Amino acid sequence: MSRKRRPDLTEKMKDSVVQDYLQGDKTIVIQMEYKICPAVMYRILDSRQVSLRKGEMKPKTETKGTASEQLRCGLELLKNDVITAF
Repeated sequence: MSRKRRPDLTEKMKDSVVQDYLQGDKTIVIQMEYKICPAVMYRILDSRQVSLRKGEMKPKTETKGTASEQLRCGLELLKNDVITAF
C-alpha cells in the first residue's frame, strides 16, 4: 500500500518551506502555513539536504513563592511561547 502524496505541493512551495526553516521559523508555524504534516516537512528538508536544527535547551527555572505567584509566572511563560509561535 503506497501513501498518496499531496499533488498540489509545488517545487516553489517546497523551496519556501526550506527558506522559512532556514530563516528560523518554528516548525509548527511552517506546517500550519503550508498545511503539511511533520513527516512531509522533514522529507522536504531531507531531499534538499538541509541540516536539522538542534533543539534549544531551556534551563528549568524554579519559581519560589505562593501558589498564585507560581501560577502567574507559569502563565506568563505560556503567553510568551504562544506569542512567539505566531
